[in-house]
Amino acid sequence: MPDQALLEEIIGQEHAVKVLAAALRSGHPVHAYLFAGPPGAGKMAAALEFAAALCCRKAAGGVHPDIVLVSPTGSLITVDQIREINSALSFQPHESEARVFIIDGAESLGSEGANAFLKSLEEPPAFVFFLLLATAADKVLPTIASRCQTVRFGAVPPADIEKFLVKSYGVSSTMAQAYARASGGNLTLA
Repeated sequence: MPDQALLEEIIGQEHAVKVLAAALRSGHPVHAYLFAGPPGAGKMAAALEFAAALCCRKAAGGVHPDIVLVSPTGSLITVDQIREINSALSFQPHESEARVFIIDGAESLGSEGANAFLKSLEEPPAFVFFLLLATAADKVLPTIASRCQTVRFGAVPPADIEKFLVKSYGVSSTMAQAYARASGGNLTLA
C-alpha cells in the first residue's frame, strides 16, 4: 500500500496533493503524470514524494534504485537519454513494486526524443510510472502532454513559505515574511 503520509511534505500545493493522494488511495494511479507549474513551486519535491509513496520511504532520500531521474543535457533531453529509459523499462523493480522515471524539464523534449518516447509512454509495463515536470503544460509537446494526467502547481502562497522558513530554518517571522514576499512564490528562491 503506497504511503500517503509522504505527501504531507509538499508545501503550498493543496490541489496537487489532493489529486496525488486520491490516485494513491484508489490503488490505481495512472501511468503518467505531467507536473506543470512555475519554477520553485515544488514540482521536483512533489515528484520525489509521490515516487516515494509509490516505491517506499527510501526514495525520498534520492537513493532508491527503482527511481530514475532524467534532466536535460544542455538545452534538450536527448534521444539517447530516451533510448536509455526505453531499454530500462523491461527491468523489474529492484526493491519495490514500482519503477518511477522522473523527467525534469519535459518541455526540453525535442520531436526526435518525443517520437522515441511515445510508445513507452503509451504502453509501459504495469509497474512503471512516469512523472514529467515542466514549467507549463502547454510548453510540452502535445503528443506527450495528451498521454499524461496533468497536475497543476501554482506559486507557493507567501504564508506557506513563511511557515516553512520559520519551521525548517529557524528564521524570525519578520525575515520569513520578507523572504516569502521577495520570492514571488518560489520556495527554492526563498
